[in-house]
Amino acid sequence: MNSMNRINRMNKMNKMDIDEQNEQGCTGTGTSERRGIPMKEKVAGLPAGPGVYLMKDGRGDIIYIGKSKNLKQRVSSYFQPSAAHSSKIRRMVPQIRDLDIIRTDTEFEALMLECRLIRERRPIYNRKMKTPRAYVYVAVAPGEGARALRLVREPDAAAEGRVFGPYTAGAGSIERAAAAVRELLGLACLKNRPDGIPCLNVKLGKCLGFCRGGEDGQRHREQAERLSELMEGSDDGVYREWERKMEEAAGQFDFERAAKLRDGLASLRLLMSKQRVASFAAENRNLIVLEELDANTAKVFCVRRNAVLHSEKVDWAGIGGPEGLLLRLREAATGIFAPVQQEVGAEAIRREEIDEAQIIYSYLRSGAAKAVEIPAEWLAPGAAAALEEGLRRLTETGSSDL
Repeated sequence: MNSMNRINRMNKMNKMDIDEQNEQGCTGTGTSERRGIPMKEKVAGLPAGPGVYLMKDGRGDIIYIGKSKNLKQRVSSYFQPSAAHSSKIRRMVPQIRDLDIIRTDTEFEALMLECRLIRERRPIYNRKMKTPRAYVYVAVAPGEGARALRLVREPDAAAEGRVFGPYTAGAGSIERAAAAVRELLGLACLKNRPDGIPCLNVKLGKCLGFCRGGEDGQRHREQAERLSELMEGSDDGVYREWERKMEEAAGQFDFERAAKLRDGLASLRLLMSKQRVASFAAENRNLIVLEELDANTAKVFCVRRNAVLHSEKVDWAGIGGPEGLLLRLREAATGIFAPVQQEVGAEAIRREEIDEAQIIYSYLRSGAAKAVEIPAEWLAPGAAAALEEGLRRLTETGSSDL
């Protein structure tokens, strides 16, 4: 069997396995489903490994979906008295009459499966990831005159400016962060158009003077442009500038101003960190990810944008050690990425993609696994040596620049 046929066969088998697991876990015949057995006994018999759990009410409806790297520990915690339980958990637990689980090899797979199942099943007690239409974007764009930070519901709502996001946090928290950033950078002008008369925020230090026009208006426009470049990741000068001002205020014992600047910078970091997820996904990079499960086995993933295109569990002894692993990785890279290696430019990530993108980004940044990017040129004819070198680096040290 050649490499391509082997990869296609593995993909088909993986899809069948996942679909079968999902069907079992969502129809009441999952791995923990045994009718007539008390919940306490079911929970006691849960495995200690990673997976997804589906809580059901007396009618058999799924009311909550969760994930954990230790199913037994996590599910048991729901049924133990604790002052730390949220009001949601206190309302939910008395309604639980049954549960199913879907076991996974890694916590990462559990996170991705949980995300997908919540979107498909929409359980009543799962609030996050249920309504992607509620996610908002932040635009650095003109309103009625002043170019500043504002929230928009659609990415094309600020055609003359730059749009960042989508942001999965609530619109209220993002609006508060945007307001803090406007104030921090002096972009909080109270007038739509400059008429030479300063607004109140000029006196309060929240407006650079767009309302006065002239040089002050130009300063406002330049600051808005610097904010755009900061959000895009091309220039962090404006952040470092305000960080220095915060340190200067603290050095002068002006702790009130230092605290205010600290809070403003925290809001700026929130917007920047969320934007990095969208930027990461929009790059459409081909990634090979390797996670060691134990001394004898590992998991290989092929990832692009917000999707895991292929996953495979490998046994060191069964594949012939390091050289066998390299062969498997080559087969995965050429079999999965090469057929769809057409050049795809960066494009804005959609609301429906952001949750999975957040999971993949956080997973790779956490250090739980090693990863390497597979550029299109490594998949071109005659580029086998470059691909081999990149994959060998992955198996030996891993990538730290994702």
